[in-house]
Amino acid sequence: MNKSTKISNELVLFDSNILVFAHNTASPFHSKAKKLLLSAVDGSLNAVLAPQNLLEFYSIITNPKRVEKPLSVSQVNLLVKEYLTSEVFIFIYPQDTTQSRTFELAKKHKIKKVEIFDTYLAATMFDNNVSIIYTDNEKYFKIFKDIKVVNPFK
Repeated sequence: MNKSTKISNELVLFDSNILVFAHNTASPFHSKAKKLLLSAVDGSLNAVLAPQNLLEFYSIITNPKRVEKPLSVSQVNLLVKEYLTSEVFIFIYPQDTTQSRTFELAKKHKIKKVEIFDTYLAATMFDNNVSIIYTDNEKYFKIFKDIKVVNPFK
């Protein structure tokens, strides 16, 4: 499907947990997450991913401490390659300003520990004019007033 045929022109970032749930068949959110991926394929959503999403996906989906049925390295490598070569997802990348924006946001919101990684993702979104995120981690992203947080699993 050509990007210009998308039904909505609003860009929606799929958080890493969407990918994890879609590929973790043991997840109670598997069906809903898979439907979200299909909505990107059929053009209902203008879905975007950042490289960070694929790194987090890889880390979680191969970790038996994080998922019930982890994928093998070869399985996840095939999936990542499909995402990278797919014409379905638009990839957004950190800009020259993303790192400084991350630390400004961290200071403003008193970010600590691993939350810095989601702050970096939020800064990447801001620097690419993406204002909607689909995630089950709504509590964290709601601190950013300019991001519309949608939890599709509620």
